[in-house]
Amino acid sequence: MGRPLALIVDNDKRRKTILARALQSINMGSDSVSTLTEAKDLATRKRYQLIVLHMGAAKQKAYSFCEAISRGDPFLTLVAILPRINIKAESRLFDCGADEVVAAQQANPSVLLKRIIVHLRPCLEHLSEQHWVRLRTTWVSIIDQEVWCNGELRSLSRQQQALLAYILAYPGRTISRKNLFSSDIWGRKEPSTHRGKAVDMAVSNLRAVIEPDPKHPQIILSVHGEGFRLAPDLRARIRKSIAASFCRGL
Repeated sequence: MGRPLALIVDNDKRRKTILARALQSINMGSDSVSTLTEAKDLATRKRYQLIVLHMGAAKQKAYSFCEAISRGDPFLTLVAILPRINIKAESRLFDCGADEVVAAQQANPSVLLKRIIVHLRPCLEHLSEQHWVRLRTTWVSIIDQEVWCNGELRSLSRQQQALLAYILAYPGRTISRKNLFSSDIWGRKEPSTHRGKAVDMAVSNLRAVIEPDPKHPQIILSVHGEGFRLAPDLRARIRKSIAASFCRGL
């Protein structure tokens, strides 16, 4: 299962902001906290794909945190930033499950981001092989009817599965309510007078599952007086061949 979120553990506000912006450039959302106590609390409620931890004074607590968070989780990438070069601490961190260790003076944001991508790539490739597609910070597997959004695993209903597959199959097109209603999405046809209401309700229910903020949709957009479309900047990421394979799996 993919984890589209990153957790930044650092008490330096400026450094957290810079790293969060860098992660956003690869469409990875992030939470940020200042202490290990806050990090532990979040980690019990959400499952992260990436954790970037700046090592403070409490090294023993940090080691224990790294061991606990990385144990038995093949999808998690753990990056530790040391205040300064320390071979002993670096060795201990790798023993505790860290995937990458870097000294703060070497943690240039662009270089650090490249280091992170190198470690994330196998996980992303695995998700691609398993038919997972990223829509902003949401991961979707239409074939398995599963969604990972806001740190939660959610399920798509049969109708939501068909509706999302239909929209992804036409990433550059505005799809009218009439076309949606005339498709095979609705197994039981409703009276034409209820067409618009039925489609709007179905899209609203789908947004509740896949949108990080359903009240402000960023994935499926409304086109006034016409219908719905996939957000323009997501088109390039949705190849028709992938969308077609989704449809074949329905």
